[in-house]
Amino acid sequence: MSMLLRLLIVLVLPMHCFAQQSIAVIVNKANPVIHVSQRALIDLYMGKYQAFDNGMPAQPIDIDSTMPLKETFYMRLTGRDLSQINAYRSRIKFSGKASFPIAMPNSDAIIKAVQKDPLAIGYIWAEDVTDQVKVVFTLDK
Repeated sequence: MSMLLRLLIVLVLPMHCFAQQSIAVIVNKANPVIHVSQRALIDLYMGKYQAFDNGMPAQPIDIDSTMPLKETFYMRLTGRDLSQINAYRSRIKFSGKASFPIAMPNSDAIIKAVQKDPLAIGYIWAEDVTDQVKVVFTLDK
């Protein structure tokens, strides 16, 4: 096997593994929300709305942009890659009407933030879900 082919396999295989994992959208266990629609998630994460469907305020939490989870989340949620998401956010940033998610460095930080804040909503790999949070939506492949 050529060195180039080996390198390609090493680079592509991890991305393939990420593409197979489910993503869980989580909220605080005390949050009365049981389910969030994909449309509502798009509105929350793209800055259009700042509340859950029931009118309760929401604080979306993002993961750091260097994490593969972020790219996978936005691609599955919106069908757009991060460069398109960032371009959209840049355009509406100065309108003053948009509110963007706060960023956390990793899934553990997101879980802790969601545990502390009943208004928080975040996303993590489904395999990282603990009994300290509640899953309200799942994004599959």
